[in-house]
Amino acid sequence: MTSGTCSEISVSRAPSFTGRRQREDVPWFERWAAWGYKQVSDYGRSIGRPPLWMGITLLWAAIFYGLTAIGTGAMFACNPQALAGEITETVFGQIVRPFKIWEIGKDASAQGHCLYEHAPWIVPTIASVQTIAMIALLTVFLLALRRRFRMN
Repeated sequence: MTSGTCSEISVSRAPSFTGRRQREDVPWFERWAAWGYKQVSDYGRSIGRPPLWMGITLLWAAIFYGLTAIGTGAMFACNPQALAGEITETVFGQIVRPFKIWEIGKDASAQGHCLYEHAPWIVPTIASVQTIAMIALLTVFLLALRRRFRMN
């Protein structure tokens, strides 16, 4: 009976500790969601990242509304100051009243919504994506805030 030394122990006998993230059977959506959660809040460890991404989302929405105004001709058919006010109201209005844009409907011109009148399906689509992103980012921010001030 010989005693084994560290150099004699086979590496193949060591247990394999591959995590779930490294396995190939993880669905693509789960990998994508984990990657996004890491980027947005560092798995809940960062309090500053979610508000930063909220600001980026607001900027992204304003840019898309502006591009929509240019692409549909609303920029030339409407008063530029009124259009800028409408874009600002739509961007920030989605925070206070999510999915409010869907209530406008056929009264768009009567309510002074020139952009909606020129792009009746693009504007609600952008607003819906913005609203869903803001709700998700607010949730992640609240989870990070809870983690930061958790008392153990």
